[in-house]
Amino acid sequence: MSFKLVSSLRMLAVFLGLSVAFFLEYLGAKPCALCIFQRFIFIVLFMLFFMQCFLAQLHTYLRKALSFLIVLFSLSGVVLALRHLWLIFNPTDGSACLPHLDYLLNHAGYFKTLFMLMTHQSDCAKDLTNVLGVLLPIWLCIAYLVNIIVEIYLIKK
Repeated sequence: MSFKLVSSLRMLAVFLGLSVAFFLEYLGAKPCALCIFQRFIFIVLFMLFFMQCFLAQLHTYLRKALSFLIVLFSLSGVVLALRHLWLIFNPTDGSACLPHLDYLLNHAGYFKTLFMLMTHQSDCAKDLTNVLGVLLPIWLCIAYLVNIIVEIYLIKK
């Protein structure tokens, strides 16, 4: 398969994943803070795949830079998904939950909010949305790992 076709298929897969997430929200599954950050990573990956599909043919260095960013964002997605799974399988009594995401973003900023989500208990333990019998963070972790494997394969090719 050509490099452009693989990038297009990955872009389509990310689009379908985001569509499922927004459809589940429409059906009533309220996303937690980590889910929203993972959606942000998927949107960034979509843009990177788009650039890789249309701009990476111009220069080898641009292609390697995009590959590095894809692996970096996919690794950060794996970390968020694993943290999300840890919170689901190790819930607390809820007394240490963080305030709502809007409040955190307005008062702490993006990076401090992300740090607080990674170090404190969140409302993610209540999120038990399944797709085909599998928790959403597991699907996300699989998607991020597949992205990393495909990207490393494309770099080596």
